[in-house]
Amino acid sequence: MKTHQALFAALCLALFGCPAKNQNGGSVSVGPAADTAAALTQTSASEVALGTVSGAVADAEGVSTELASNQSRSKSRAFASAFELFTSKAHAAAMACPVLSNTTLAQCAAGKLTLSLAACQYERHNGTLAKPVWMGSKILDFGPTCPARMAEVTSIVRTVGSHTTRTAADGVVLNIDTTTPSGYDTQITPQVSGGTATIKSASGRALDIKGIHYVAQKSATDPTKLWDHSVSTAAPIAVTFEQDGSRLVSGVVVVEHNLAKFTARAELADVAYDFAKCGCLPISGSITTTLTGSRTGTETLDITSCGQAQYTNAQGAKAPLTLTHCL
Repeated sequence: MKTHQALFAALCLALFGCPAKNQNGGSVSVGPAADTAAALTQTSASEVALGTVSGAVADAEGVSTELASNQSRSKSRAFASAFELFTSKAHAAAMACPVLSNTTLAQCAAGKLTLSLAACQYERHNGTLAKPVWMGSKILDFGPTCPARMAEVTSIVRTVGSHTTRTAADGVVLNIDTTTPSGYDTQITPQVSGGTATIKSASGRALDIKGIHYVAQKSATDPTKLWDHSVSTAAPIAVTFEQDGSRLVSGVVVVEHNLAKFTARAELADVAYDFAKCGCLPISGSITTTLTGSRTGTETLDITSCGQAQYTNAQGAKAPLTLTHCL
């Protein structure tokens, strides 16, 4: 899912122990809204973890809303982007990316459905297209047989095909790999891979981020690495369905900073989502993240309202954050 999400102009926070500033000396939002090469290398571990979970939870909701009430395809598309991380104007696409639906399920064969991402953009809940441009494919594995319709879906393993990328407005390319094992931390064995598993449960859903490897490079023609993260869950994350329609998420996400050589274990406590009011962004809850390796200490992220949070780094410095995207 997830030092994760969207990664962003000189945010020192967890990596450097100082608050983010823009060119005018003001606070910089952490996330794709501040999508610059400098910012991409500097983001808090808590946000990376939260961004990955936000995308994973939203992706699961694309399934569970139809399971519960057979929502329209446009409604489910609001939650189809599992990796909503950067913005892109320079490479704007004219077509919407395909998503899981009763219609696309007809293309399933031998338990697998491949959704082609050919210079496309995901549709948001308000009907507009999100700006990141995707190339590659998403592969949905339902098990030995294909479900006939959405109501029959109980579990999915989501991975991406080879050479799956998303391109940002400034040309930064995010390479996404769920197949090749990755992670610098020798204490985490085996190395992580496998994408994200979504499993229906009695109280909601369980999300198991088996392993996602994100590598950002400067541009399509410049392979210079801006950052390199491996994200996984220590155990499946519990997503509880509340009576008011909101979702509560609790669990631990592990983010390995493969270039900086430190590992973050982010514990999410009652992180709440209200998809009707705030899309894939959280509305409340907290994340406490412990850093080990080349950087040590504890950082916290307290979500104050829709997409807004208060960040406290390992040195005790505080800064307001705007959470703008989901991975």
